[in-house]
Amino acid sequence: MSELDKDTRRFVTFLRRLADYLEEYPHVARNLRKSRTIGLLPPLDPFKVYAEEGREKLEEKLSPLKLEQLKAILLEYGFDANGKVRKWKTKRRVVQHIVNSVESLMKKGDSFLFDDES
Repeated sequence: MSELDKDTRRFVTFLRRLADYLEEYPHVARNLRKSRTIGLLPPLDPFKVYAEEGREKLEEKLSPLKLEQLKAILLEYGFDANGKVRKWKTKRRVVQHIVNSVESLMKKGDSFLFDDES
């Protein structure tokens, strides 16, 4: 087998695995089409940080990130459906938008929870 054949097989295998992944996670494919930050993965899961440590800790962990990293979070978690937030140049505004979006989504449905004390 020649070197070209081995490289071609590897590339075909890679493309198949990539296709399988994109079928399993279609939001990633949508984000890749929209993104200028292709390949930049979000440095943290804002929902996990919010759930485990709260709003203030999330804001604290987002604040030192670069604008490109914040935009990767926007894309990965769908916090910028119309594309307006990605055009913002102020990190503070983007951080606040992410925090508010996470908080809003995490609290959705709280009114349907019942207290045992009632």
